[in-house]
Amino acid sequence: MDESAIKGLKLLELNDNGADSQTPCSTSTTISVEGYDTTLKEYPLKLVLEKHFASCGKITNIYVPKDFERKILKSVAFMRIEGEDVEEKALQLSGTDVGGWTAIVKPAPLQKVFIDDPCCPDLLLPRQTKHTQKKTL
Repeated sequence: MDESAIKGLKLLELNDNGADSQTPCSTSTTISVEGYDTTLKEYPLKLVLEKHFASCGKITNIYVPKDFERKILKSVAFMRIEGEDVEEKALQLSGTDVGGWTAIVKPAPLQKVFIDDPCCPDLLLPRQTKHTQKKTL
């Protein structure tokens, strides 16, 4: 075999082992957002959150828990975002103005169940960190 064919085989082996640094790894994380007025309606809040965090990556889910007894939103919302360096980008938005309120952004704690709405099973997925990244093809 000539030298270029051997080099090509070695590159293929790296790809099969997941060690190819040229292919970007997509990560997913769940963040918590606080600071909004809990008397807001859920849908407008979700629209504002989606617009504010759009630069961080692909938003796959926004969950805003409700206090059904008091008929208001709970003080923390959860967002699942996919993309490169998602958590870092989202955390950089902490302290920024979101149309009259200041966003407080934190990594959401890894929990098996933290929602009160069974219609949102996507948020039950574990957070991926840099150590548990999945390679996308």
